[in-house]
Amino acid sequence: MILNLKLRLVINLKKVFCDFLSLLASSLLGLCLLISGFLIFINLYHYDYISYDSKINYSDYYNVSTFQKNIDSAFDKVQSVDINSVSVNNRTVANSVRNIIIDSINDLKKSKIYTSVGEQNVDFKTVYDYNVELLSNYSYNTLFYIPYSVELQVRDYSFAKSFDEVSSSFESTKSYIDLVSNYLRNRLLSNSDYIYTTDITRMTIFNELSDSLALVTNNYVRLSNEILKLADWYVSSFGGVR
Repeated sequence: MILNLKLRLVINLKKVFCDFLSLLASSLLGLCLLISGFLIFINLYHYDYISYDSKINYSDYYNVSTFQKNIDSAFDKVQSVDINSVSVNNRTVANSVRNIIIDSINDLKKSKIYTSVGEQNVDFKTVYDYNVELLSNYSYNTLFYIPYSVELQVRDYSFAKSFDEVSSSFESTKSYIDLVSNYLRNRLLSNSDYIYTTDITRMTIFNELSDSLALVTNNYVRLSNEILKLADWYVSSFGGVR
């Protein structure tokens, strides 16, 4: 009799324990589903944030148009130098430096910023792509490669000293652009601060998009200013139209 009671008690306890585990598993499953739904909800709003765009007319956007004009002006100045009119002793180096500058300018003319014309939609990915292209390509290929390559060509000539100022300016600009571009890249990669998209946050997002675009395009203007200085130095050294 006592043995039967103990057996029933064990069976009942086992059943209660199984029911408890089943209830706990159901609760955990419900909690996981709730968290998953919340994360999906956040991601939907995050997508709305990062896909936010603004219509911009590049033809009227000062930084973009300035960059394009500076590049075109530098190209025209370098092209104005008639190699055949340069003294025989300097003709070879003038042609070598000219090729370095023209190749770099042609490379810049392929950039996303330079080829942007008319009215277009700009979002955070657009700004991020501009910034990555500047940081991974032109920071080295232009701001480092040009002064290094030109210096190798002119170091044995009288105008090597005048190029030192141009080279130093390139170096300072590269340091500044690298600093700002890395900051901007980190900021763009962490642009998930807004969970709920309200009218207030939309205005904040718009301001951040505008500020980010201004930062990256200002870097391109700084880059083009260096190309323009280089073109002026080239004209001063070898003759042409400033």
